[in-house]
Amino acid sequence: DTKDPSPGKKRSKAANPGSSDDADALGRIFVAVRIRPLNARELSGDDGKQPEVAVFRAMDGNKVVEQPRYQLPEGAAAPAWEADAVFGEGDGNANVYSAAAKPVVSAVLRGINGTVMAYGQTSSGK
Repeated sequence: DTKDPSPGKKRSKAANPGSSDDADALGRIFVAVRIRPLNARELSGDDGKQPEVAVFRAMDGNKVVEQPRYQLPEGAAAPAWEADAVFGEGDGNANVYSAAAKPVVSAVLRGINGTVMAYGQTSSGK
């Protein structure tokens, strides 16, 4: 097991099913989101301006929260989405694999059908 780099981070039960035979893990779609660090081009703005890219953060192990580039109205919450597991910039490949793919791969090796699919922009670190 790889140590979680974010000790205060919680993972949903689905993110740590224990075994790939867990009733909650088999026969369902498991959605994991990985938030990658900004690359050099995204960090450097044109003409010294702040780059105009959306910035997202992982929260509580199962939420993606947009960090708005503007002041939110009083009482408004930042846009947020939930998934079975959300990995932040500090989560390594081993953490992502252990939580999102390893249970499926283990089940496939025992004869159970499974698919791991990575979706994202080209060069985004899938």
